[in-house]
Amino acid sequence: MRKVILYVFFGLVVALPARGADIVNSGGGVLSQIADGGGWQTSITLVNLDAVSSFYILTIYGDNGQPLTLNTSAGQNSTFSGNLNPGASVVIDTAGTAAAVIQGWASLITNSTIGGSAIFRYNPPGGPAYEASLPLDTGANTQFALPFDHVNAATGVALVNPSQTVPLSISVTFLDLKGATVLTDTIQMQPLAHTAFTLTERYPQTTNTRGVVTLNANGLANVLGLRFHGQGFTSITPLISWAWQ
Repeated sequence: MRKVILYVFFGLVVALPARGADIVNSGGGVLSQIADGGGWQTSITLVNLDAVSSFYILTIYGDNGQPLTLNTSAGQNSTFSGNLNPGASVVIDTAGTAAAVIQGWASLITNSTIGGSAIFRYNPPGGPAYEASLPLDTGANTQFALPFDHVNAATGVALVNPSQTVPLSISVTFLDLKGATVLTDTIQMQPLAHTAFTLTERYPQTTNTRGVVTLNANGLANVLGLRFHGQGFTSITPLISWAWQ
């Protein structure tokens, strides 16, 4: 009987479509966090995963939704474009020389299947460098769940409204470890806008607590979590349920 159950389970698993954070859809995507200056630097890598040559247009936007010009290894600009042969890649490094930190996000448009990632690096004076990475988000989602830990660390979030014309409303709900609602809020975002903040700074009521924060948007959004421990940090990929699709 046990073998029959295992065979049935294996058959169901094989029959399900494979999905994962590294699955790349065609047409482009979003890098939810770009940071430059004030000790921060970002390295963007794009890879052509298709069997044909593909063009790319990468545009960096600031928090206000306007194109953000940065000094990079590909020149001083807010938009970078080119063509990639099959399997070819390109790396664009921000200079990181500005005195104050500037944050934003990046949008990729392509006629094919180009994957990518961003590595953002913090170099504190006299200390070691800290890095975190995030994949190019090529999905289309409106609901997200993000675990948070405000007991041993601090949790941050980066939000993007990728629409060029439509404002976005995001409902925020904090749940404790038992699933009970702690507090709710609504964040309004203009087209192409970006915001990034530490949750305890915006919501001090969540200090010394753990749980999950859910984000439900009335349109497509992009979300990235960040976990800070001292000067060190790492990225957190949000949870997205198949049942929400």
